[in-house]
Amino acid sequence: MIKSSFKDIEIPKTSIFDFILPEHQQSNDKTVFIDSTNDNSLTISQLRKYSLQLAYGLRKYHNIGKSDKVLIYSPNSIAYPILLLGTSAAGACVSPANHAYNEFELSHQIEDSEASFIFAHPDNMDLAIKTLKEIGWPESKINERVVSATEESFGNHVPYTQLLCDDIQRGIPEKFDGDSAHDVALICYSSGTTGASKGVMTTHRNFVANLCQSDNTRAFALQVNDVTLTFLPFCHIFGILGLLYTLGKQNVTQVLLPRFSLDAFGAVIEKYGITATWAVPPILNSILKTDIEKKFDFSSLRVVHVGATPLGADLTNSFSDKLEGVVAVSNGYGNPLVCKLPLEYTKTHPSYIGKLVCNTTARLVDENGQDVPGDNKSSGELWVKGPQVMKGYLNRPDATAESMTSDGFFKTGDIAIYDSKTRLFKVVDRMKELIKYKGFQVTPAPLEALIMSNTEVMDAAVIGVYDDKQATELPRAYVVPQHASNFNNAAWCAEIGAWVADTVANHSKLRGGVCTIDVIPKTASGKILRKNLRTLAAQ
Repeated sequence: MIKSSFKDIEIPKTSIFDFILPEHQQSNDKTVFIDSTNDNSLTISQLRKYSLQLAYGLRKYHNIGKSDKVLIYSPNSIAYPILLLGTSAAGACVSPANHAYNEFELSHQIEDSEASFIFAHPDNMDLAIKTLKEIGWPESKINERVVSATEESFGNHVPYTQLLCDDIQRGIPEKFDGDSAHDVALICYSSGTTGASKGVMTTHRNFVANLCQSDNTRAFALQVNDVTLTFLPFCHIFGILGLLYTLGKQNVTQVLLPRFSLDAFGAVIEKYGITATWAVPPILNSILKTDIEKKFDFSSLRVVHVGATPLGADLTNSFSDKLEGVVAVSNGYGNPLVCKLPLEYTKTHPSYIGKLVCNTTARLVDENGQDVPGDNKSSGELWVKGPQVMKGYLNRPDATAESMTSDGFFKTGDIAIYDSKTRLFKVVDRMKELIKYKGFQVTPAPLEALIMSNTEVMDAAVIGVYDDKQATELPRAYVVPQHASNFNNAAWCAEIGAWVADTVANHSKLRGGVCTIDVIPKTASGKILRKNLRTLAAQ
């Protein structure tokens, strides 16, 4: 058993709404959200007021309450926090859907979550209506219970602002005290990297506990006068908890960029004087291989929090050198948060995920169920236990039982090492993503980091492809070339393969080949969808 080095703290039993927006915030005029597309803004007091007005409207006009699931199908917008917190204040459970979902993915989430009410962005409305008709919603129900997630109507669908009731006194937030703190507040759907996505049940207590745990770490602390850039999606648990909830609780200003592009990223940093942002490693890699910092002024930026996939030390150092001292630091590990890297280790241990947050216990377990030593060499599957760990998978007791032990440990599926001297963890790969070549285990992450360090490569992913003749898996790389002339260029692919072979151990050579691809398929949070690449390889 590995116990957190931080002292346990008491976790209040209350709703996520009351914890983030308590009554004393009703006069707080600090701006916390800015829409970069039109400069519209939202203060803490406005967020609380509009959320409570929406809560009352949902109850009054649609009888939405504790037994309901409300789906939000929208890109990031200034309305998103109002929809999320207003629904929560009404007592209903929120299920955010990825705005990039296709009809199959959307119908799966609507049916599995049993959503009875939907906020859809006008850009997503046509697909939402089509999907609802396909799964049997009558037109009258669609017209009544699908509302625009903006201030603009869409056909028969009124804007959410029409649900805002002026009588705020009746917009009393639903209480989730005592045992009801364990009620489900949010159902996010897993990335589905290995199969159909599952609904992850996160409770009010999970959220409140994790916000308290995050405040108790010695990681990069944001100040009230910081201006942050948010483009990672709110439909993902990290976007909601790590950004919307955490920064909202801290009263830190977030500038929202609904759709990411490198030029838009640079322009927003320059225009608003952004001091901190969040990213995934491929974005850092893109910045390294362009001259974006010569096109826009990055002088205000001091820190980039990086998550979703392991962060290599070479990438971290190269990025800081290119942007003249901007620190790229591990954003931590887990959704909700399990580990965070303390400030004193950001330069010496940049590829580590950090120490366990308070009130958290972990184990590293080998394939035989035995705990491995904390010698910074022996690896095992990381199991975690704490008040932030999810309640389970919606409608999937089998999956819950498979991922949770009888004594409450969640099996993350991540392979990690632990240094008992520094008490730091480092994730080295995913169990299900290991490539087994003739008895050797090949981990994709280090190979991907190596390939992406090549100046000719924009992005990369590595999977195992089975070879019947050798009866083993062979490592194969899918790469996005920096230059269009190298797409489908067999000679260039061979050069990349040979370059890798000169660096890695014999069993890690790319014997499955190197293939070019337009874009590496990824989840909204930046995780590589290897199942898509395996399907491509099979074809």
